Amino acid sequence: MALDKATRKYVERHAEPELALAAQLGCYDHVVVVPAKGETASLLDGLAPAMQRGLAIVVVNAADDEPAAVHATNEATLRQLRRYATRDLGGAAIGSVSKGYDLLVIDRASVGRRLPPREGVGLARKIGCDVALGLRLNGSLASRWIHTSDCDVRLPQDYFAASRDQTDAVALTYPFEHVACGDTAIDEAHRVYEIYLRYYVAGLVAAASPYAFFSIGSTLAVDAQAYTQVRGVPKRQAGEDFYLLNKLAKLGSVVTPASTPIAIVARRSSRVPFGTGRATAAIVASDEYRIYHPAVFEQLRRWLQALEHFALHRALPAEMGDLSDVREALDADAALEQAAAQARDSDALAERLRQWFDGFRTLRFVHLVRDLHHGTLPWRGALAAASFMDVDPTLSARAICAQLAASPV
Repeated sequence: MALDKATRKYVERHAEPELALAAQLGCYDHVVVVPAKGETASLLDGLAPAMQRGLAIVVVNAADDEPAAVHATNEATLRQLRRYATRDLGGAAIGSVSKGYDLLVIDRASVGRRLPPREGVGLARKIGCDVALGLRLNGSLASRWIHTSDCDVRLPQDYFAASRDQTDAVALTYPFEHVACGDTAIDEAHRVYEIYLRYYVAGLVAAASPYAFFSIGSTLAVDAQAYTQVRGVPKRQAGEDFYLLNKLAKLGSVVTPASTPIAIVARRSSRVPFGTGRATAAIVASDEYRIYHPAVFEQLRRWLQALEHFALHRALPAEMGDLSDVREALDADAALEQAAAQARDSDALAERLRQWFDGFRTLRFVHLVRDLHHGTLPWRGALAAASFMDVDPTLSARAICAQLAASPV
């Protein structure tokens, strides 16, 4: 396949060496990448329902400074997964789990193969995605989508089929739901955290943010060409899904396909410095989980409207509320002045402002308005006060989750 400039540059300068493994693999309709650290081989159980004519790339990984228990679990998992192998590829092995379902196991967990410090799950996910990219580039992957997930999921049967009609998007974020594991405290904490996630995205939607989507690595698929344009998955210990989507959203649409939700199994986890596992542990330990005051999102809506006004008139509106402290913390006035100096017309200026005030700065804005103006509320109080939440906050967390999961957001 002839490579465009961005793809060639990515392959030559930014891809991981494991991309070369693609030349030794077969042909597939679909691929899903799963990083695994301190996980058991039972992770395959959650993938199986979706894997017709598919390849699962499992990157077993750890850094040298992980606890001994993580290394021991990784060693056992590698032994069990290699039982499926029919060919050794040097640091990796390929074989069939069942008819139409192949498994590539990449070892980045053994001594001498471990990941550098602080690159964690981001690098592990990138390694697998680079192999998938290699398959696409050599004509061995029919789908343009590189799917990526995690070890705590159960993929639905229509998982891959849901991506076929997505012709214009650069990224997909699949619908999801958390399912119980049987640990009462953890199950309840996961429900509360899911409510927070849905509340946050609903607030972004209400504010008309162009970055109103979920950033969950286990629900993500990326267009192969767009993947090269953003230089792949960021090499981060956590949050790689958020930063990847933040860059992708500047290239095109992020879409939620119509499919059966991915089931994310509630569990105790401390594999990354922040995210679902850490958040649920904090919820279990707290007396009262607090989330953003809904007024934060009203301020965000006003600010986004102010940016629209600026794009048209090259000046902020007189009536936009007192955000001078937030603007100062974001160095917003200087950014607006620079954008205006570089844009020839209102459309170009609007696009420059959308690129500048991205998902990362949106999150910073939300935190600043929370810290400097509106604070937080107990989660049920926030639901009751939020005009953008059509839910009864007196219901159980389980019932609220069910209602929110059924809503369009």
